[in-house]
Amino acid sequence: MRVGYFLAAGLVALAACSEGSDKTSAPSAGDGAATNTPPAAATEQTEVAQVDACSLLAKAEIEATTGRAVLRPSEERTAELSTCSYGDLESPKIGDRPLIDVAKLSVFSGGNGYYAGPLKQAQDGFDMIERNAGNVTPVEGISERAYWTGDTLRALRGAYFIEVEVDGDSREMAEKIATQMLARMP
Repeated sequence: MRVGYFLAAGLVALAACSEGSDKTSAPSAGDGAATNTPPAAATEQTEVAQVDACSLLAKAEIEATTGRAVLRPSEERTAELSTCSYGDLESPKIGDRPLIDVAKLSVFSGGNGYYAGPLKQAQDGFDMIERNAGNVTPVEGISERAYWTGDTLRALRGAYFIEVEVDGDSREMAEKIATQMLARMP
């Protein structure tokens, strides 16, 4: 689950760097200074729907896939990142939060404030997390690009990328959940 926190921190950093970055500096009159205007293709902005990770799979679907009873889903949102946790019904709790999640699903939706647009933001975020993930195993047939880290499956598709963590580190369950999620995304 620590990887999810790393994902959130990385994405918040990307989003923070993008705030206001669509502004360009104009040269002073007559000083010949260059602008830092990105190429026209890089600034194309396309609206990207923000996806609520909890809207993609019902509690019953998670239970059917994992074979375990789960608490009702709990969503957290940070910038363009939505994370949905399906807590273990039997897990000890701190307050109302279970210590163990049966499944944790995250969806990053590229934002419109990134200097190169939402598609590039999703790709850059995915690439950054992959570089820092350590030992990755490519996963074929799920999306444009996907990989397994031994406890987390990540998949990139267009201006979105998802992350699936399943208690017990089951790649098979994570792939099934990821396939279901991607089928329901815009």
